[in-house]
Amino acid sequence: MLSRGNQHDVQIDSVLAEVLVEGPFMLWRVARPRVTHFLLRRPGQPVLELSERRYLRQMPSGGWAITEGNDYHAQLGQYVGDCPAAYQAAATAAFTAAGMVGVVRAYDETCAPGQAPFRSWLAQATPRRKQAFQAGIVAGTRYNRIENFAYSTNGACADCGVHPFGGLYAELVQPSRTTAIYGELSLSPFHSSSAQFLGIDNSGNVFYSYFDYRAWLATARLGVRYFAPLAHDQALVFSIGYEFNRVLSPTITSTNGLPVIPDTESMGYATPTLLPNFGLGWRWQRLTLLLDGQLYSNSNSRGRTDARFVDFFFGSNFAARLGVGYRLGHTSDNHTAKSKSGIE
Repeated sequence: MLSRGNQHDVQIDSVLAEVLVEGPFMLWRVARPRVTHFLLRRPGQPVLELSERRYLRQMPSGGWAITEGNDYHAQLGQYVGDCPAAYQAAATAAFTAAGMVGVVRAYDETCAPGQAPFRSWLAQATPRRKQAFQAGIVAGTRYNRIENFAYSTNGACADCGVHPFGGLYAELVQPSRTTAIYGELSLSPFHSSSAQFLGIDNSGNVFYSYFDYRAWLATARLGVRYFAPLAHDQALVFSIGYEFNRVLSPTITSTNGLPVIPDTESMGYATPTLLPNFGLGWRWQRLTLLLDGQLYSNSNSRGRTDARFVDFFFGSNFAARLGVGYRLGHTSDNHTAKSKSGIE
């Protein structure tokens, strides 16, 4: 509530202050609802408190007008009057974190006793965007353990091998900067085998055409990543997500039976279970190293009405990936503030 007239009402309270400059001339900020306070302390002087102040001033017409009562220019000028550089900066400084840091920096750089080093935390104190978008490339190796794609199989592995993969990823980092919604598109080669149903003769014999195929696997992933911060711009990465696969450009080789052109339903990769994929990794600046795994349903349980409940969540087929991601472009949170002393 605004007071009528320029009245000072100082109340003592215990608050948490944010350090903006650390050195001979200290600067803190205290942000309260609708009011920001700056506290300054230079060697040999008491703490100077500056705060936003507005009051109601009566107009000649009898009405009341909201008037700015913050005389911080005069207070700052008096506080640093013996330092020409700081005094000049104080005359034009805005009542913002950057403006106050400019005054303190001018003093520390030119008038501080012994030219002692200082450190500015302005970049870290600047409010971040509510969300941040970042993207990059990813590449690595993928081990597939999948059975053939026929509806009837003895569990034999059709593709137990290591294949390269590569693609793009994107992250929408949340305000906490510890979680992100991520998406990924990647390509990887693989091979498998299947069978095409041909028909039944008059004697009841069932005929299939068996074939192998090599193809590209297009994978889309969507999930959430959690970052546990470590020292030196590092973080542990935990991820969880779901994937969607599509087979592209298959090359077919008949192995038994009449050569046919199989329909698309006879060629696939593997069906993910209802369990999401899980990943664990490490991030340092632009680089991310991630190991993740995905379970797939058994071929025998696909398409069956008598499949067990557990088969929807667990299967003998899986894929394990080890990938390296490289972030392209700059992130809005890359605040590396350097001071005169070279401290970062």
